[in-house]
Amino acid sequence: MPSGVYRLLMSIKKNWIIIFVVFLLLGLFSYHQYSAIPTKYVRTGARTVNLYTWNGDLWGEGIVTEDNPLWPKGERVSLPIYPMSISKEAEVGFSFNVSGNRVNLTFSRELRVLYYISYDKKRIVTETYSLSKNVSSGRGFEERLIVNISDISQRIKDLSSYLRLPRQESGIEVVGVVTYSGTVDGKNVAGNQTFKGSIELPFEGFYTILGDSQNRTITTTETHKTEVYTHSRKRVFYLLGLVLSGAVALTALGVGLGFRPDEGTLNRLELEAEASKFSKWISRGKLEDFTPVAKVRMSSLSDLVNAAIDMNARAIHDEEKGVYFVVHEGVFYYFKVGGEDRKKDEPSLQKDSGKP
Repeated sequence: MPSGVYRLLMSIKKNWIIIFVVFLLLGLFSYHQYSAIPTKYVRTGARTVNLYTWNGDLWGEGIVTEDNPLWPKGERVSLPIYPMSISKEAEVGFSFNVSGNRVNLTFSRELRVLYYISYDKKRIVTETYSLSKNVSSGRGFEERLIVNISDISQRIKDLSSYLRLPRQESGIEVVGVVTYSGTVDGKNVAGNQTFKGSIELPFEGFYTILGDSQNRTITTTETHKTEVYTHSRKRVFYLLGLVLSGAVALTALGVGLGFRPDEGTLNRLELEAEASKFSKWISRGKLEDFTPVAKVRMSSLSDLVNAAIDMNARAIHDEEKGVYFVVHEGVFYYFKVGGEDRKKDEPSLQKDSGKP
């Protein structure tokens, strides 16, 4: 075990009760904060969603009223232009539909065909030729009218001949109006819409039908709740504090109850670390008996090694006797391992007949 670690354990042993209590309280505080911080909260917001979509059409078709080689009599045909010699009547229709969840609406509508004469873009005469009114419930409706184009054309001619207005204009309009109310997806809704088409008389004896098509999506605002996770960094911080505090407290408890330090072991570990640092200047050997001129006891191994380096010699380690020494010019320099008193520290050197 490194001497630094051993010394640290000795310090912990000396103050282990204080360390244990402090880090136990710190761990309890971290646990309380970790538990008290909410992991998520509910955020309320508003968003726009589609409630329903309506679409409406105003359209028309010619009715074959006269015998001809192209279409059977009574058939509805859709042409870019209709000759009155074959089709004196037309059928106009008005449809309106609502798509959405749980649609329950009441529709009040009218389909009107009118003709007019105007002067300088201001109408002088406006007459309703045909009108249909109805009320129904559900998701939509379809309304139809049959119009005698030849008859309307003749009425316009008669009025024009009677009025004799300069720069006069005339025309036929098809107007569909709907008003609805009720619920869609449990929400109260209401609205109205107007559709305008026309029947044109571009040439004598011919007519065209122009329709109208519209659609729209109606939106609504909904309140929604979203769970949002938060404070994740704070929770991680207190969790780490809890783990580290617990580890330190348990370590202090273990060292306090189980560690039995002594100075001798610490000195030995420090000496081993120091010897490892000076290993390239130390050799292993055995101390033989001889009579030195003088003996010098060094206070530390580093002092002995530094002296050996200055004397251009090597320090010798006698593991059996636990002594490091240098012999130079008959002087015995040594450092004894251990903390005994001075008399015991001195190695036993006996005289012999040989030279040192």
